[in-house]
Amino acid sequence: INFQTLDAILISNLEEILALPYISSYTGFEGKIYATEPVVQLGKYLCRDLILSAKERNKESVAIRDMDFFSEHEFNECFNHLNFAAFKDIYTEDDIENCFEQITAINYGENIAVGNAITVKALSSGYSLGSANWLISTTANKIAYLNKSAMIHFRYTQAMDIESLKAANVVVMAGSMLQECYHTCDPFDAQLNRFTDALS
Repeated sequence: INFQTLDAILISNLEEILALPYISSYTGFEGKIYATEPVVQLGKYLCRDLILSAKERNKESVAIRDMDFFSEHEFNECFNHLNFAAFKDIYTEDDIENCFEQITAINYGENIAVGNAITVKALSSGYSLGSANWLISTTANKIAYLNKSAMIHFRYTQAMDIESLKAANVVVMAGSMLQECYHTCDPFDAQLNRFTDALS
């Protein structure tokens, strides 16, 4: 992907935000970035935690302890050919600060103009705090972009907004979605059937 050609990045959930400081600092990306307020607030801590973990690790060796399926020695042998001291840090604290200053925090249901003929709207996906599916509207189409979603209501998340998705005439389904819980996922055909039934 040539990030210099992109007009906007839409962050759907916390799992997708960790690479954002790198993208905003080192790829030439100059577009807009949109995410819901919870994703912006929590995502900043996740990015900071990532670089803190990188700083505190021992780059000269890799160790894993208390694993039944192989010994620590066997694990280390798998990585003898790697020079951990030569690994580059992903990004810096300054990169994180600069990145998050560029993010526009939005609310569910808020129409955002991206360019002259496109609007985007974040819709709750029900997957995690602040997670979103997106309704992208042009003069000709309404496109629903679905990322990880949950069709049942979890305690700490807003329920998936299926009603707003009914306005779409194109649906793009990305990755594993429409999960019944965080740790299990039905076959894709079953997920698709459940989703289309809900839309009808």
